[in-house]
This record gives sequence, C-alpha cells and structure tokens, in this order.
Amino acid sequence: MPPFRAGRCFPIAIGCIGWLWLYNGQFGFLSGMAQRFGIIDGPMEFLAYRNSAFYAAIVTDVWVGTAMVSLFFLAAMQGVSRDLYEAAWVDGAGRWYRFRRITIPQIMPVIVSMALLSAIWTFNSFEIIWIFTQGGPRGGTTTMIIDTYKTAIGNFKFGEGAARAVVIVVLLGVFSLLYLQVLNRVNKFYGVK
Repeated sequence: MPPFRAGRCFPIAIGCIGWLWLYNGQFGFLSGMAQRFGIIDGPMEFLAYRNSAFYAAIVTDVWVGTAMVSLFFLAAMQGVSRDLYEAAWVDGAGRWYRFRRITIPQIMPVIVSMALLSAIWTFNSFEIIWIFTQGGPRGGTTTMIIDTYKTAIGNFKFGEGAARAVVIVVLLGVFSLLYLQVLNRVNKFYGVK
C-alpha cells in the first residue's frame, strides 16, 4: 500500500472489499440480480472488462464521497437563517424562488468548496482503483495517479515518478485557478460576495 494517510485508506479498503463482492461475477449481488431478471445469460465479471471496470470504479468513488458532501450540504442548509425564508414567504415567494434566491446564494461557499475538493479527490483517487484492478484490465482504469505509482514504486524510477507527481500538482493548480475564475462569475450572477 502506498504511503498515503492510513486513517483514510483503511475504511475505504474495507468498503471496497464489500464492493468487490457486489461486482463478483460468480456470487456477486449485481451479477445474480441481472441473471435473475434475464438481463444477462451467464455470470458477468464487472471488473474483467475495460468499460465495466471503469464505471464500477466511478460508482464506488461516488459512494465514498457522498457521505461527506451530504454532511457539508446539510450543515450549510441548517445554517441558513429561517427569518429569510419567513420574510420571503410573507412576500409571496414560492418554493422554487426561495430555493433559487435564498438557499443557493447562502450555501454557495459550501457548494464551491465541495465541488473543488471533490474534483481534486476524485482526480487523486488511488485506493479504489488499486484495490479493484490495479489499473487493469488492459489499462482501462489506469489514471495518472496509478501510472505515477507504478512508475515510481513498481519500476523503481523515483525521479520520473517525482516529476510526474509535480506535473499532477501543476495540473491541479491550474484547474483550481480556472475553477475559481468561473466561480467568481457564478457568484456575481447570484449576488454572493
């Protein structure tokens, strides 16, 4: 296992083992249900094919991040003052108008930070792909992070691996700056300072 934060890796690894059981073609839940409903004729190994392995990793990555993002959104929505909603309701504003003009602008800082952090964490996702396929089958789930790890640790090319890591950091930095510029335009549209 790479030298990442162990506190984050172990729970994800345990969750991935459960997903491995779901994706298993012989005794997995998904393959069994697909056979039962007649969608497929025989066992389906989801992690044995390029496309299905890639989509399986995406679904699992979304599952990993959903809890944290949901908690942040819940906390942000609970922080919106009820007085704003009551005043808008008294003025005759409907639900959609209150959501669009009160809720969205009030929770925009959380939307921004969660979108940026989720994009960066998804780009840097290592554990799920490594546990599922180690970048296979036939490179179908190889990302820049997996390729960098294989180069640096697997092939003992530490210099090249470090150079690739620097390129990844620069790419993420450029992405973050572009994202924040687009965000400023969105904030101006919603009137958020």
